[in-house]
Amino acid sequence: MSDLIVGNMSGNISYLKIGSWTLPKRGLFVLFGSTLILVACSLDYSYGNLNTYVTSYLRKNNPQITYADWVFVSQSKTIFGAILSPFGGEVARRLGIRLSLIIGSIIYAGGYLLTYFSLDWGLWPVVFTIGAFHGIGYGLTYTPAISSILKWFPAHKGTFASIAVAGYGFGSVIWNPVETAFVNPGNEEAQYPNGTTSGDKYFTDEDLLGRVPYLFLLIGGSIALMQIISILAIRDPSDDEERELLGNMTILMEDLVEKEDKSLHSVKPKGAVKTWAFWIFYISFFSMNLLTLFISNYQKAFGLQFIDDDKFLSLASTLQNVMNGASRIFWGIIYDKFGYKFTMMFVTCISTAFAASFGNIVFLEKNSTGVKIFFAVWSCGVYATNPGAYACFPPQIMKCFGPKHNATLYGLIFTASIFCSIVLLTVAQTLFPIIGYTGMFAVTGLVGALSIVVTLTWREELDEEEEVEKKEVI
Repeated sequence: MSDLIVGNMSGNISYLKIGSWTLPKRGLFVLFGSTLILVACSLDYSYGNLNTYVTSYLRKNNPQITYADWVFVSQSKTIFGAILSPFGGEVARRLGIRLSLIIGSIIYAGGYLLTYFSLDWGLWPVVFTIGAFHGIGYGLTYTPAISSILKWFPAHKGTFASIAVAGYGFGSVIWNPVETAFVNPGNEEAQYPNGTTSGDKYFTDEDLLGRVPYLFLLIGGSIALMQIISILAIRDPSDDEERELLGNMTILMEDLVEKEDKSLHSVKPKGAVKTWAFWIFYISFFSMNLLTLFISNYQKAFGLQFIDDDKFLSLASTLQNVMNGASRIFWGIIYDKFGYKFTMMFVTCISTAFAASFGNIVFLEKNSTGVKIFFAVWSCGVYATNPGAYACFPPQIMKCFGPKHNATLYGLIFTASIFCSIVLLTVAQTLFPIIGYTGMFAVTGLVGALSIVVTLTWREELDEEEEVEKKEVI
């Protein structure tokens, strides 16, 4: 850090030199803004926590609603996000990144504010204001923000993209404890429904439930503030700035492997989808995302069957999301050093093993120290590894297909989430009542193995040069 220099290298961009790294100062503002907007987008990592409070509240008017019905909320977010993500990249490219971010932010924050009212209208309005609005806002903000970072830092795409997506992982370090502290400050225990002594437990305390609608005013207002700051900080480099960045980084960074003449090439989406590299990304995203969706949505409801301590479960969720955020940075650095295949094999193998064996908690005594340790360690194990996949995808997609359509291509790969949602919705309503949580964790682990299989077929030759030579380029 002693070798710290601020100045201009060439052109009009001002740089900050830290050791051997020469970084654009404006890019650091973009990095801050993109990270903050992804913190705002990360509320879905607290869906497992929100599920217990929202479902308990909805049961006041409809006792037939269960935790399994939350799948409609979470998967509406996933489906709308997957549909909008490719268009989010195009909106940002055609209308400008800031307009895309403004539209997405209004929809996203507005949905959570409207949930104050929709909670008293029933499950389906909540599905719309939480799930659909979140998905639409996410689709218009996430991929443009990541794509902008990749353009500002061409020499270390994995490292800096992973810092931003760490905001998405770290976000629920904020959301989970805030939600629990606001709704359940007295650590009230969930109860079995009347006439039952097993299965899922729900919160019934009137004071606790009365605070649930006001939670969404707090959430919506906090999100809006974060988004305003982010929008002011984020912009794409101009064409001249992008050429300057690529030129200067090529000269200064010893470990830069993409040369300027290659980095300026971009593969059209219709060309990219004809490559095996695209489908490796697609299948891996499907596999890892399905694993994430089940764990994040149902782990707390599952944990309440064995642990009667809401504050402990909130603490465990906080630890999980510390791992979630930190692991994205860690695996991004590993990606930059060792490449895509090495990193993804570690990520997929370890996270799949943890997910598949999570159901073994049933063999431990309820409320014991052992069951709490198991829950914390296994859930943190998933969150320490699985998010690494999301640190690998954006830079590797740009490496293969170039920068111009990167946001659109990542959005196309994100459409794999639609199939995840179809699988999860179908299973939640059919197979889940038969095999229960334990069986579902085992099935989730098997699905995770799909990513292991396709990653084994990856060849480092599936890089930009090969794709540019074979497919249509602009």
